[in-house]
Amino acid sequence: TEHEDFISFLCSLPNMDTDAIIAATGEQCNHPFAYPFSLNIPSVTISALRGSVSVWRTFMSVGNNTETYLASVQPPKGTKAYLYPTWFTISPQGTQDLEIQLSVIQPMSNFTFGEIVLTGNLNHIVRITLSVLAISV
Repeated sequence: TEHEDFISFLCSLPNMDTDAIIAATGEQCNHPFAYPFSLNIPSVTISALRGSVSVWRTFMSVGNNTETYLASVQPPKGTKAYLYPTWFTISPQGTQDLEIQLSVIQPMSNFTFGEIVLTGNLNHIVRITLSVLAISV
């Protein structure tokens, strides 16, 4: 994640004062994300999930060997989750995009939590925490 990504994240937060961002960072809000959850970090937080949404995360292999990963998901309570792809092979220094689709099946009064687990054939495990407040169907 680059410096510009964090500026885009700050600029996409609801009710954020862009003058405060400029004063604190010296950067303009020229390219805000459509949603704050677009920041490519190893977790996903959605503070007001309505209907369904797709979120993407990009992984980069830092290993020295090609590895195949199998993805599984434990969706947060009140949601259903789909992943694409459910398995992939990644070469050293290669990247792979993962689409995470979350949908409300029951509104909840509090945040609920889940996780995505990527299990590699070389015994590497990657976990992505999911935190969601499902507010409407």
